Amino acid sequence: MYSMVSPQPRWRPFSNPAPLGNSGFAVSTFVSALHTGAIGIASGAPPNIVVGLALFYGGMAQIIAGAWA
Repeated sequence: MYSMVSPQPRWRPFSNPAPLGNSGFAVSTFVSALHTGAIGIASGAPPNIVVGLALFYGGMAQIIAGAWA
């Protein structure tokens, strides 16, 4: 009889990057939709929050998640 040895899992220095990329996309899309629909934001308000969130959380989070994957 022989013993079954399972392969060692690959060690990753970071955690799973998929939630980071997905949340960056989801939150920036959600805030963009809120601004476009003028829900919770004044209709004439400048899109500062949308641009900042899309660039730094949406874009940078997806770049980092892609580099980690």
